[in-house]
Amino acid sequence: MRVLIVDPRIAGISGDMVLSALVDMVGVWEQLYRLADTIENTLSY
Repeated sequence: MRVLIVDPRIAGISGDMVLSALVDMVGVWEQLYRLADTIENTLSY
């Protein structure tokens, strides 16, 4: 398993830039939807 950690406070990257990069990397929207669900269910706001 590979893990990618992005801290937008340090990198200065916006949400749309992250999403675009993930789409380019993965190429499949379904995997990104699963990733978004996992992040939403894991983080506490």
